Amino acid sequence: MKARDLSFFAVIVTLILIASVLAYFVFHSGPDNDYPYNPADDLDRFIFPEELPFNKTMDSYLRSSGDYLVNHIRSTGKWDYEYDPEDDVYLPRYNILRHAGTTYSLALIFKYTRDAGYYNGTVKTLNYLLSNHLRFGEMGGKEVAFMVDNGYAKLGGAALAILAIVEVEEMDPDAPYERELDALGEFILSMQEDDGSFQCFYLMKEDEHSDFYPGEALLALARLYDHTQDDRYLLTLMEGLEHYNGYFGTGYTAYTPWATEAMAYVYNWTGDTSLLEHSYNMAESCMIGQNTPGSGADPVTIGGWGSDPKANTASRVEGVTDAYLMAKRNGDHEKYSEYNTTMEYASCFLLSLQFNEEESRIYSSPNKVRGGTPLSHRDDNIRIDYVQHAVVVMVKIMVYRATMINI
Repeated sequence: MKARDLSFFAVIVTLILIASVLAYFVFHSGPDNDYPYNPADDLDRFIFPEELPFNKTMDSYLRSSGDYLVNHIRSTGKWDYEYDPEDDVYLPRYNILRHAGTTYSLALIFKYTRDAGYYNGTVKTLNYLLSNHLRFGEMGGKEVAFMVDNGYAKLGGAALAILAIVEVEEMDPDAPYERELDALGEFILSMQEDDGSFQCFYLMKEDEHSDFYPGEALLALARLYDHTQDDRYLLTLMEGLEHYNGYFGTGYTAYTPWATEAMAYVYNWTGDTSLLEHSYNMAESCMIGQNTPGSGADPVTIGGWGSDPKANTASRVEGVTDAYLMAKRNGDHEKYSEYNTTMEYASCFLLSLQFNEEESRIYSSPNKVRGGTPLSHRDDNIRIDYVQHAVVVMVKIMVYRATMINI
C-alpha cells in the first residue's frame, strides 16, 4: 500500500473512532445503572392521599390488575410485554413508552391500595427504564434528559417517565430521582416551538409529527407544575393547550385522554371557562356511539364502542372522566350526571373484560392470566398497555366519584 493510501486510511480510522466516542457520550451519558432499590418493608415513610370509602368492586379490580402486573415483572425489571394465554407464550415485541406508562399505572395502584408489593414492582420497573434508556445531554445551555430507544428519543417517552417519577416522589420522600425529573422536564420545555407546538422526536426523525405525544407532554407539564410550582411548566402548558386545542379540535383523537386531564388541572388552578367548554365538547364527542342498554347491542358489548369493543374503551372514556370532574367542581349537575352514566357503562365493560379466577382456569397457566385485561372478548392476548389504560381510567372513576380533592 502506498504512503498516501496509508495516510488516507489513518484519517478514516480516526474519524470512525471520533464518531464512536461521540456516539457513546450521546447515547450512554446516563446515570449509573445501579439505582438504589429501597423496598417498602413497611409503609411508615410514605405519604398517601386521604383514605376514602372506595367502591369495593373497583378496589378489587385494581388489586387484581396489580397482581397481574407484578406477576409479569422479570428479575431485571423488564415487563412481560405481551402474553398469549392460549399458547402460554410471550410475544417478542417491546415498547419503552408502554413500559413507562405501565409503571405509572402500577404506582397509581399502590397509591390507592397501599400494598407494598405494588410499590416494589413500580420501583423495579422504573429503575430498569432509567438505567437502560435514560440519557443526559444539553440543550440551550441546560441539562436535559430523554429516553433513547433504537437510537432516538420520543417526546412521549420523557412525558410518561415524568408521570411515573412524580407519583413515586410524591409518595416516597426517599425516592432518588430528583435530577432525572428536573432534566426530563427541561427536555420537554426545550422541545416546544414558538407557536406552542412540540417537536415530537429527537436525534432522528425530528421533522415527524405524532398525534400521541403532545397530549402526553401536556399532562406531564401539568403534573410537574403541580409538583414543583415552577411557572415555566405552567406557561409552556398553556401555550401548548392554546395551539393543540385548535389543531385537534374537539373530536376524539389520541390527544383527548391526556389533554383533558391536563385541562382539568389548569381549570382547577385558573378557572378558565374556555377550557371547561372545550373539555365538555371533547367528552361529548367521545360518548358518541357507546353501546347502551336498549340500543339493540349484544349485552356483552354494553359500555364499549363498536360490535367488538376492545380494551381501548378505557382511552375512549378517559376524557369523559376528567370532564365529569370539572363539571362536578363547577356544579353542572346535568353535565356530570350525563358523564357519570357513560362512565358507569364503560367501567362495567372493563370489569367484564378482566380475566377473573374462573375464566383463568380454562388456560394452561391460570396464574399468568388472572387479573389481565385482554384486547377484547374475542381476542385473549394481554398487552401491558391494555392493563395500564384500564387501570388509569378505573382509578379516576373511583377517586373522582369519592372525593373533590385536587387530582
